[in-house]
Amino acid sequence: MKQSKNTASSFDKSLRKWPYIFLAPFILSYISFFVFPTLYSLYMSFFRWNVGEKPKFIGIDNYIKLFTSDSYFWKSVSNTFILMLFVIPLCIIVGLFLAELLFNESLKFRGFFQIANYLPYVTTPVAVAIIFSLLFDQKIGVINLFLVKIGIFEQGINWLTAPSYLQRIMLILMILWQWAGYYMLIYLAGMSSISADVYEAARVDGASRIKIFFKITVPLLNNVTFFLVITSVIYTLQIMDQPYLLLRGLGQGSQQSLEKPLMTVMVYFYENCLRQGRLGYGAALTYSLFMIILVFTFFTLFIIRKRGGNNEEN
Repeated sequence: MKQSKNTASSFDKSLRKWPYIFLAPFILSYISFFVFPTLYSLYMSFFRWNVGEKPKFIGIDNYIKLFTSDSYFWKSVSNTFILMLFVIPLCIIVGLFLAELLFNESLKFRGFFQIANYLPYVTTPVAVAIIFSLLFDQKIGVINLFLVKIGIFEQGINWLTAPSYLQRIMLILMILWQWAGYYMLIYLAGMSSISADVYEAARVDGASRIKIFFKITVPLLNNVTFFLVITSVIYTLQIMDQPYLLLRGLGQGSQQSLEKPLMTVMVYFYENCLRQGRLGYGAALTYSLFMIILVFTFFTLFIIRKRGGNNEEN
């Protein structure tokens, strides 16, 4: 009897180690490729660490310079925030509008239109940049040809030397075209969770489709909207692919973009860290961006929770 108990006990002990064995590859990969690089980049941020030079410890001087005397950094931050203030509301409005149109089960080819609107989101940024660089090309671009034809411009313009607002419009349209399908998909998932009885009761009471949309659909999708706002704030503050690739696609290298409104924080990081080899300063820049994202995310959550509390009281 004792022998069987000992055998069962040893068998149980041997089983307990297997979860850790199966988890070990993930844990080791996570530590090697995420935890260690994250902590090591924080360590680098306290050094004057340029490629080809010996690292020199300077404490928080990189951060002090970044926040007090680096006008390019603050310009990149302002460019990123301006982009965010336009991109997020537009994507939410367009995504919700598309979801409302394509949620109707009686719509013919509904699945085709849903896939067609979502495809740009899964298209690689390089392909999107090529498409828009051709659309906005000074000589053969469809956008320029259309604007000339309707009399807004006398001749095609170079959008990268145009006024700042035109350059931002170009980038905003590019991001909107690529992201709207993702917002549509998330809203469609949210709409599918709303009970059909709610809509049926509203129709029985004589509510129009517009009234149902604004009085029922939009309020019941508040949690979905809050999720999209939070994730979009985080992602937009880190945006790099679209502005950088658009600059390259339109024939203007990123080294010439430092005074352009398309320079986001991550484009500026690329300039410092990867092109100029200022590894320590680049690491400080990424941690500064992390602090900005953290503060802005908590601020957004505070506003959302406060608004949610007010709605519950009402």
